[in-house]
Amino acid sequence: MNDDLTLIHEGLSDDGVFVHPDLAGQFSADDLAAITEQVAASDTPVFVVAWPLATNDAYAGKAADLLTRLHAQHPEPGQYLSTTQFLGSPGYGGIQLEGRQWGLPPAPDGEMDYELLGTVNMTDHETLGAAFRQATELLGTDPAALTRTYEKTVAERNAEYRTEQEATSRPGPGDDPDLTGLLVAALIVTVVGAVVWNRITRWRSRSERRRVKADRPYVLPASAVVRIREARHRELGRTADAEVLALGEAIDDAEIGATDATASWQAALDHYDAAKQVLRRRATGRGEAPDGMAGVLDVVGALVLARRGRQALADARAGRAFTPGPVCFLNPLHDTPTGTHDVESGGRRLQVPLCKACRAALRAGREPETLDVERRGEPVHYFDSGVEPWASTGYGALQPDLVTALHGRR
Repeated sequence: MNDDLTLIHEGLSDDGVFVHPDLAGQFSADDLAAITEQVAASDTPVFVVAWPLATNDAYAGKAADLLTRLHAQHPEPGQYLSTTQFLGSPGYGGIQLEGRQWGLPPAPDGEMDYELLGTVNMTDHETLGAAFRQATELLGTDPAALTRTYEKTVAERNAEYRTEQEATSRPGPGDDPDLTGLLVAALIVTVVGAVVWNRITRWRSRSERRRVKADRPYVLPASAVVRIREARHRELGRTADAEVLALGEAIDDAEIGATDATASWQAALDHYDAAKQVLRRRATGRGEAPDGMAGVLDVVGALVLARRGRQALADARAGRAFTPGPVCFLNPLHDTPTGTHDVESGGRRLQVPLCKACRAALRAGREPETLDVERRGEPVHYFDSGVEPWASTGYGALQPDLVTALHGRR
């Protein structure tokens, strides 16, 4: 191991870039030239380490472990970028980077800016060189511009997800024509049911018919399509595994002092343990619902828990109390809620937090993109699935303490 670290350090001493021979084919000459130029132009020291990590190697496949050991043996301040072991395919869960920084006040030692890494890791890269090239370009971006880039990337990924949902909902050439007719009929009923009356006058203008009155709940129609198909199951599973692993690495690397918020630190640990428990339950099939509903809903639950664990860890580092962030009730994979709205489903009337897209859909009288699964061959909203603790808590939208709810369902 020490020989590895010495080799990397010697390679970095020249131009700040080390590429292992096994990964050389991932870097074009243009990529290397651009990366080297951007590293040299950086206001702070930058080190790029392309190392072929593997689960059973000396670093347990963890970039954080490799970089931490490298810095401990050769303690030079700077920002360190490295590979992860997820190199199987382009896209999220495929080519990804990890980063650590030391000795760059006022920034704390430890994980690099999540917006930078998040932007790179949510972008489809055909090669590792392209990923490093984007990362080193973003290192020179001012914080406001980086935030805008990150938010744009998140919005694009969400748009892609919604497009995938719509594509999987459309019947193929060989689909049953009777089922197609039923789907069309269900959508027509949904549109007709969206027309609303004006509470002040009985005059119904075109613009007013597109609004949902605040004092009447939106009645969610029965699911017309299965929005999450097998390909999406697999993608979500890879994402959940990666995010839970990343949370564990961040916790391992965290340096929490006596003055930090100990309750927030404990919350980070609790959410990490809960997310691992959920993924184990998925892997073993314990508590499986008909047609595998519990599997995909557990994957979404693990994602929510991992992201809350990240929030708790950030609060602990900042010395703040942790309060779980809200999620969109209709689909916890959507953006952060921007308000609440009354909805009705299964005879229940609820005021729930919703994201901007779902609220806009309701105002326009359209069916929002709800997280649906398949039960005995039929689509069903997740909150009507009976799979716990997700159905009754709305993934935290109705009951914020997901960890306690999960333990209560053991």
